[in-house]
Amino acid sequence: MTKIKEYSCGGILHTIINGIPGVILGLEKGLWLPFKGRQEPNETFEQTAIREIYEELCGVWKPSKIDLKFTMETKNKTYLLGSCYIDKSILEKFNTALKTENRLTFKEKTNINFFPLNKVLKSNIHHISKKCIEYYYDDIKKFYETFKTDQNDKQLLVIKKPCRVIYVDENIIENIKSEIKKNFKDIFIQNSLNFSLIYNK
Repeated sequence: MTKIKEYSCGGILHTIINGIPGVILGLEKGLWLPFKGRQEPNETFEQTAIREIYEELCGVWKPSKIDLKFTMETKNKTYLLGSCYIDKSILEKFNTALKTENRLTFKEKTNINFFPLNKVLKSNIHHISKKCIEYYYDDIKKFYETFKTDQNDKQLLVIKKPCRVIYVDENIIENIKSEIKKNFKDIFIQNSLNFSLIYNK
């Protein structure tokens, strides 16, 4: 009998702490993994990814959209993973929520941790995490090179150079849109998590 191949969808999260960009991974059965899980009936891949990230963060944060560009095939499973910016406060919010969480699907990750971007690939993380981070590494690095941050690690505005910025939370877009317009004539928004800045002098 042919075994039906499973799809596991989700993503890695990235943030900045004390001016240092990095990724957040979750601890599950002793392994540092992306926030991901099995597709349920009638779900799109993106819906699965959003639900899994929400559940594995104890229900304290949910992305509105996620672009699943990374694909990895194994014998019995296909992984579809994206990358999202998240505020560093998620570390405290998760730990607080986990203490009182009783739903089993919301307790799959027993801990979450911040890994500096320049050290994460040398850390003891699962190979799926490593492959996914390698795929998004340059994009994440460019994201933090593009934005200035304040003392609380909040993204402020684009001023360094004309560029393409990806994986931006929709709240950030709204907060910085007016500032961007001072430096960029046109803003082409592809979706709430992925937009281009088109520079015209």
